[in-house]
Amino acid sequence: MSRQFILEVGNKKILFMHGHEIDPYNQGDDPPKGQAVAIIAAGVEDVVGGSRLKGDRETVENRLHNMAERVMTVVKLPFKGVSRVFKFFTNGSSQSPSQSNNLHSHHIQSTALLKEKCLNTDNEFDYVVMGHTHYPGQLKWYNNTGSWAGKVPTFLEIDLEKDGKPAFRYYEWKDGRACLMEDPALKV
Repeated sequence: MSRQFILEVGNKKILFMHGHEIDPYNQGDDPPKGQAVAIIAAGVEDVVGGSRLKGDRETVENRLHNMAERVMTVVKLPFKGVSRVFKFFTNGSSQSPSQSNNLHSHHIQSTALLKEKCLNTDNEFDYVVMGHTHYPGQLKWYNNTGSWAGKVPTFLEIDLEKDGKPAFRYYEWKDGRACLMEDPALKV
């Protein structure tokens, strides 16, 4: 993964980041177990060619999280804090925190604070583009690419409008071709 960076597109600055940097599941001093699980999951996903093992309904990342939780319980290492955060952001669902639609709200709030903090600095930006939640969509200046590894892979294209502003278009990969998404607005 690349570190976050700002790219000037037309007359606007866009902050590009993965999104894990502001996910509470991936933060902490312990080191973040979510980060370790995500790194291992990414390696497994590369080998198996997707976010799920063949015929499996559960994601590789979620299986690894559950396995890590069981191992930590057996060896009695502190994992309760991460578990509480996991359950809070997924509302007790079987999705990993990075796949929780509720995480969009957290990302929007966190990037809004970051945007405000960066005003009038070299790090000032107009838009943010990230992934991490596995759900595509946009809300004003916030753009989430979704996931290339889901059942229906999604991606984002950035073009320039005549006035020099970037235009964000969302696509789903269906039946071997890119299909423009009708309404990429987030429902948060």
